[in-house]
Amino acid sequence: MGDFDLAFDGYFVNGDELRGKYGGRTDADVAARFIADANNFEKGVENLVNELKGNFCILAVTERGEGYAARCPLGVRPLVYGEGETGRAIVTESRALSHIDMERVRDIAPGEIVAVDGSGVHTLKQLEGKKHICSFLWAYYQMVDCVTEGIEVDLVRERIARILARMDREEGLKADIVAPVPESGDAYAEYYAIESGLPYLKALLKYQYAGRSYERPTKTSRDIIADVKITVVPHRARDKTIVVTEDSIRRGTQLIKSSGPIALLRSAGARGIHLRVASPMNICLLYTSD
Repeated sequence: MGDFDLAFDGYFVNGDELRGKYGGRTDADVAARFIADANNFEKGVENLVNELKGNFCILAVTERGEGYAARCPLGVRPLVYGEGETGRAIVTESRALSHIDMERVRDIAPGEIVAVDGSGVHTLKQLEGKKHICSFLWAYYQMVDCVTEGIEVDLVRERIARILARMDREEGLKADIVAPVPESGDAYAEYYAIESGLPYLKALLKYQYAGRSYERPTKTSRDIIADVKITVVPHRARDKTIVVTEDSIRRGTQLIKSSGPIALLRSAGARGIHLRVASPMNICLLYTSD
């Protein structure tokens, strides 16, 4: 293939084993080595799939201008093809296409290996596999203006929020306002308010320059970010019963802290707090030697 540039998104459960066997410092290195050793993108990806445990999306451009892409058979993360007058592109979030004057055409299917040229996208091979796309994409990871697997992210969040509001109405819940945990609970609070008729009010504010605690490697570093991430507007919470919306509970770094959203609302004098979580319990896919 000659020299090529490679973009990689994924995680190999057996990455240490593969790096020990084939060299390289990262999972992306391993993927590049498989492709280079095969001297063929299609064959290299197929060889990689046969040895890895995990998931990936790969894009490569050769020195001759040839473009290739592959999505693992599990299809954990999306890969989207778009085109327009300015050219053709493959991206991991459909919203990226609007920034380069292109429109979404279709998803790259799980296990599909494609080539992209001046006439469009062409399937080179379709690998067999069982689809395990991450449901957390719709509830959390992707921006609300994305379309994932042909389904609008915002539409999913609207339906979830309306269901939560209807359930509370049937249970006879009485509240004064609905407020999101920013920014992850924003869309859910907006649609909950529409369905329930409650005022939508941001009682919690996010410090826009704080990082993401979810991505920090240790509990200590996650706690540091969480401590400065969210503040409360006391006047908006005082003496009110509040429905608080959140997309999920993972580690609980934000919610259970003594300086977290729930504690902040209590300290501001909230009369009652009802937490509504959009996504159900997540089930991890574990890999074993057998």
